[in-house]
Amino acid sequence: DDPKVLTRIAFGSCVDQDKPVPIFDAVAAAKPELLLLLGDNMYADLDKQVKVTPEVIRAKYQQMAKVPGFAKLKSMCPTLGTWDDHDYGRNDAGADWEHKDAAQKEFHDFFGTPADSPRRAQKGIY
Repeated sequence: DDPKVLTRIAFGSCVDQDKPVPIFDAVAAAKPELLLLLGDNMYADLDKQVKVTPEVIRAKYQQMAKVPGFAKLKSMCPTLGTWDDHDYGRNDAGADWEHKDAAQKEFHDFFGTPADSPRRAQKGIY
């Protein structure tokens, strides 16, 4: 209701939730007013021994949520994102990927998209 001009927007992508992500601490120190994650927000397909399923995607997002710097940033400012192939499911996965709808649901759940948002009803993340 009261529009605010944003002066500090942080951008990020390509976050391996299995490794330390110290850049998040540096980003948090800049006190962003908005964090935009531009894809590969986590990697669902790093373990080649594990088939990527909606349950694996959910687990990887849960792991990402526990990365200390990310958790700090998410508590500091609104966070929006889009997806790319690794958080969609598999490296270079396309529109024919069998779990695309479930991957979209997991994305929205992770980013806290309201249940009644039209973004949940449309195909794709945009």
